[in-house]
Amino acid sequence: MTYQATPARFAVGKWTVDAATGELFDGESRVRLEPKTMDLLRLLASGPDHVFSREHIMTALWPDVVVADDALARTVFKLRRALGDDVKSSQYIETLPKRGYRLIANVRNNTLDSTSEVNDVARSAAIVDPVRRTRLHVIVALTLAIGLLACGGWLIRSQLRNAAAPPDPDRALVERADDFYYQYSRADNEAAIELYERILVREPDRAEALRGLANALTQRMIRWPQDPRKGAHEFTTLTSSLENGHLREPSARRTLERAELLARRAIAMDPSDSLSHRALGLAIATQSRFDQAIAEYRAAIAIDADAWGAMINLSETLQLTGRADESLSALIDAHAAMTRLYSRDKQHILPYYADLAVLIGKRHEQENRHSEAEAWFRRALAQAPLHPAATVALAEVLAASGRRAEAEDLCIALNTRVSVQPACTALLASASAIRTDK
Repeated sequence: MTYQATPARFAVGKWTVDAATGELFDGESRVRLEPKTMDLLRLLASGPDHVFSREHIMTALWPDVVVADDALARTVFKLRRALGDDVKSSQYIETLPKRGYRLIANVRNNTLDSTSEVNDVARSAAIVDPVRRTRLHVIVALTLAIGLLACGGWLIRSQLRNAAAPPDPDRALVERADDFYYQYSRADNEAAIELYERILVREPDRAEALRGLANALTQRMIRWPQDPRKGAHEFTTLTSSLENGHLREPSARRTLERAELLARRAIAMDPSDSLSHRALGLAIATQSRFDQAIAEYRAAIAIDADAWGAMINLSETLQLTGRADESLSALIDAHAAMTRLYSRDKQHILPYYADLAVLIGKRHEQENRHSEAEAWFRRALAQAPLHPAATVALAEVLAASGRRAEAEDLCIALNTRVSVQPACTALLASASAIRTDK
């Protein structure tokens, strides 16, 4: 099977595909595909339901050319995004671990829109003699009947395929484990570990559980290295954990090496999974192999241009290697990605949205770019009014630039309406002392 064997114009799912223009359209919108992405779609469409191995696809799309290992993963990601497909509940492209990819949506020739064809026949019938009109009515009826039979056949085929698909009892369990993990508390992280381990007992090669367990084990080592009976100290960043030195202890190294192996297995199962590359990057970064970690974070972002978590991890690793400007750019990219995704993923983004804007502002402040810092602090407060860290940071910038009255108003509102902040209390006391001296 080759992509050249597929007609230049066909339909897949809700989309009409025009290979000549490189476009998909569904009556409301048009999406332009890159040439290799269109070639991949045509190749998969040449054998609906056929499993195309990675080797077959690579040979067909890049004959006699050596390309990077993640070239296919990036192309699959771009095609999924163009089709509006979701890898977790795919309606178009199914990934079969260790086997390849297949197109599961209905494919049909679409050289002439069937609705306009029927309308043209009906218009012709109005100007011909009764005998021909009767004959044309029969043709129209047959056309509609054939269309209904085709739709019925597609529906039956879809139902049979769905019926043949094995049930997935662990999907809800994976989602529950992920929800626990993203709470970022010790108890929730331990619950996530238990659930991921339970899934992997039944499905040792389940990619989502492999990378989920890798993440949870890495987070355990970064944030809560101590036995809870011996202390409750929590580290909030990789930087602080590395400075403390507990990640170099033998028990921590064994756990982190296991996390790395789990993440690598997840990538082997599904190379196009951005989250698995991010999990591997974090496990490697904890072992101070920063250049390799940066490469994995960049791979995650190449697969998913909105992978804001990988961008934040990338930023911290770049900062650790002394690349401050690149680090700040990664944070700004992460905030932009959060903004794009906010309406679809409020649950995961909201807890960090304003905090990230404050962090970006503080980075500008460290470089004496005070106007940029002020703009980011104001942006954080626009997102989360009376956010403590943003309010204090903005008040300090205003006070330093001589706008004390505005700074005092911010601190009074924060102290009286949310919670007393020592920095604001000190600023107000200083302002009061200045007035008294005068």
